[in-house]
Amino acid sequence: MLSPISFKAKYISRHQIKQRNNNNSINVNMVQIDPMSEKDIQSIRTVNSIWENGCTYADDILDDLYEYVETNLPHKVFFALTTQKKDFQELIPEKILGLGEVLTEPNSDKIKFKRLQTTPKEEYQNPKRSLTGIGKALLSGIKTMFPVNIILESDKDAKGFYLKNGFEFIGKKKSLSMIFKH
Repeated sequence: MLSPISFKAKYISRHQIKQRNNNNSINVNMVQIDPMSEKDIQSIRTVNSIWENGCTYADDILDDLYEYVETNLPHKVFFALTTQKKDFQELIPEKILGLGEVLTEPNSDKIKFKRLQTTPKEEYQNPKRSLTGIGKALLSGIKTMFPVNIILESDKDAKGFYLKNGFEFIGKKKSLSMIFKH
């Protein structure tokens, strides 16, 4: 059962992204989502609806949030990147630019980076996007919060992004398994 308490998202770090048309910087905040907070889950549910319901990793992250609530396994950590500046009592879904999820293991020198999703209107492939650096800001926040090796299975379309951000292939070049070594 979900807790009726208010939003518990934890502020993690501030980052900068850029406006594409004029290269001006915009401050954004990375927060950790509390999977036991109904308000946090409702915010992500709304984000999933806004972001083309079921067509993004936001849908998978929402499923994992529900699974976390059912199992209460502490190894899943969820994040959001938002333009919201303060008053994190309630995360405003329309201000969320990206979501992320990692799996941690106690006493381990690595984490598994499970998912990263930016709002579809600001994805790299979208020629009409107005912002740049959302994925990089989320990744930077995760690298800062978890100063350990980061393992991931890259989507074939995203491997260039991860290579540009310091990840290396594990094993064969055709593999999509990658690592960031701290």
